[in-house]
Amino acid sequence: MAGTLVDIGTGTTVGFGTSAWAFNLLGLSLDDIAREALETSHMGTAAPGASTFGNRTFIPGDLSDPGTLEVTGHFNPDTLPIIDAVAETITVTFPLFAGDATAAAWEFSGFMTNFSLTDELETVMEFTAEIKITGNVTLTPAA
Repeated sequence: MAGTLVDIGTGTTVGFGTSAWAFNLLGLSLDDIAREALETSHMGTAAPGASTFGNRTFIPGDLSDPGTLEVTGHFNPDTLPIIDAVAETITVTFPLFAGDATAAAWEFSGFMTNFSLTDELETVMEFTAEIKITGNVTLTPAA
């Protein structure tokens, strides 16, 4: 996003490298990015003093959990969800914003852990899928 600091998400795409699973993307969210806080408190850790609270001590873990990508899209009954597929390269490409020549993209390895379908009277069929990210997420910045 070299050209602007804020814009809308219309135009974002998600590509699956091995399975080539494709759908009309309605939305995505990235949840549960986490890093462990490792407790270092010990028998000699001082009790809280007057006008203070808390005294347990922590250090940050070296590893972080890259989280889960949740995607929603139009359901195509001619395709099966890739729930049993192995991890594959997934690329999220964000919209090309005003002033940019190339769009920003995130690339990572991931596999489906959950799939749900909604098919109701007089509504568009939609699905939600959760993709567990494994390993590093690589950013290609917009330019």
